Amino acid sequence: MKKVLIVVLGISFCFLFLITSFEYFLRAIPNDFNTKQFFLNNNRDNIQVLILGSSHAFVGINPNELDQKAFNLAYSSQTLDLDEKLFNRYKNELPQLKTVIIPVSYFSYVLALEDGVSNYKIKDYNIYYGLFSHTFQLKNQFEIFFQSIDKNLIDLKRFNKSFNGKITIDSTGFINKRYIKTNLDWEESAIHATNSHSKNMNENLTQKRIIQNQKSLENIIAWCQKNQVQVILVSSPTTDAYVQKLDMEQFDHWRKTTKYITDKYSNVIWLNYLDHNNFFTSDDFQNADHLSEKGAAKMTRLINQYL
Repeated sequence: MKKVLIVVLGISFCFLFLITSFEYFLRAIPNDFNTKQFFLNNNRDNIQVLILGSSHAFVGINPNELDQKAFNLAYSSQTLDLDEKLFNRYKNELPQLKTVIIPVSYFSYVLALEDGVSNYKIKDYNIYYGLFSHTFQLKNQFEIFFQSIDKNLIDLKRFNKSFNGKITIDSTGFINKRYIKTNLDWEESAIHATNSHSKNMNENLTQKRIIQNQKSLENIIAWCQKNQVQVILVSSPTTDAYVQKLDMEQFDHWRKTTKYITDKYSNVIWLNYLDHNNFFTSDDFQNADHLSEKGAAKMTRLINQYL
């Protein structure tokens, strides 16, 4: 019996060692999450401007165009509740922080990451930032359980061939590898974007998200106000085709809510380029609602005037 127990323990140890090693090597594969976290941790003592938010900030606000030392902590599909969790993770580790920039887009109050097609990123926030913000599922806590072993092995092989293959950011957290669709149908792009960004304002889930996201935004602002940190809310410009397809009830709620928050807190500035996009031309966009590299430089220089 003792020998059987020793054999079982030995096999269990070997299995655990194999699983742990596999997980370690999978996490070592560079991606935008672990790379951005690395750059943030190495520069946090000098960061004066922290940029949060979704893809509108990730591709639209370039820290290299700002006069103050800035870092872009935005990710595609990042929602306000995650902005708050990331901010809480680092707010006491940024001794030079003067300004926080947060995008407030048409969809900002009504969406949550877990509701959409990008919910697979929950795993990345849990693993690489230690947020543990969603229901415990193995696939959301470990790389090894997120996809099949075959796909994990393929990722490891690709990693051996191209060390930086999955990285799309520079040392400031800003995107430096863009996917630009050729022969873009602007009308189709606008329809696709507004369909994914618009929600039924009468649904219980939408109302739940609104309460949650507004609370998260105000929590960030309140901490900043208490600690003499300026907050700049930025509504990115979009194409006219996008604006024309917005749901007016949701659009009015977005505008009224953001104005209410701006009026409520003395440390908040709202730069509303969605309503007032006369600074931008069609050349400044890569699709219906995202700025191109040129457009990002233009908007960032406008923001720079308020730092």
